[in-house]
Amino acid sequence: MDDTSEKYMELQKLRSRGIAANIRHNYVMIKVDPVSGNIVRYGSRGGHSGPLEDETRIVSFEECEDKCLEFVRTVKGNDFVEGKENDFSIYKIYSDKNMKDGLVYIIPFNTYNGVQYMYDQIYMHYDLVLDRVIRYRDDLKDPELMKKLTTLSPEPTISKRKAKQILEAKLKESYPDEDLNIQYRVLNDFENNVLWYDPVELVYSQQPEPIRLIWYITFNDEEMRNKDSRNRATAIIDAHTREIINLRYRDIDIS
Repeated sequence: MDDTSEKYMELQKLRSRGIAANIRHNYVMIKVDPVSGNIVRYGSRGGHSGPLEDETRIVSFEECEDKCLEFVRTVKGNDFVEGKENDFSIYKIYSDKNMKDGLVYIIPFNTYNGVQYMYDQIYMHYDLVLDRVIRYRDDLKDPELMKKLTTLSPEPTISKRKAKQILEAKLKESYPDEDLNIQYRVLNDFENNVLWYDPVELVYSQQPEPIRLIWYITFNDEEMRNKDSRNRATAIIDAHTREIINLRYRDIDIS
């Protein structure tokens, strides 16, 4: 559909830097769940160019969460938002602070027994200049199925420290003659934390198993840091069984 506003076209003319071919209408793609009738995807078909550094931000970072929740109310109804008030762990990324792109990412993650699911979420992309959600994605799973599958204890059997020791033992076993100088990196709220591990392919498999409680560990080595300090690898370790579920590092490929 064409979701072009006068404000959008004004900004397009500014951002085009005088190149008429770059001035386009805001054609968006909307996907609707045929069973529930809920909108599950909304966003520009051709991508969205973020605001320029010199454009005036008319919405503050602090206001975005409430505005995004109002958007969810419009899409899914007030009862949904009120019922989820204590079940969402809301994560905000202030992209504009570092990138100067006028954008904020708001991600409400579902939780159960105080632990956040890794993928059960709603994702929103907010434009501080247009003052609107420009991208929305509903990745929430069937709540009844999630309730049936989340049966394990939310209290980890092993500590975060022990999970790191398990990772380091695996790296030492694989590279016994190297001093990797491992450091742990935390760039968002769930890294180096305990989570429910709920990939779609596991939750909706023919024979789903109880959703695992995991430690999500992010790290890098000296070689990675020398190339770019932001480089990192991820290890996913079962917080009850101690099993390394996922680890891709050099020639290690556990998945």
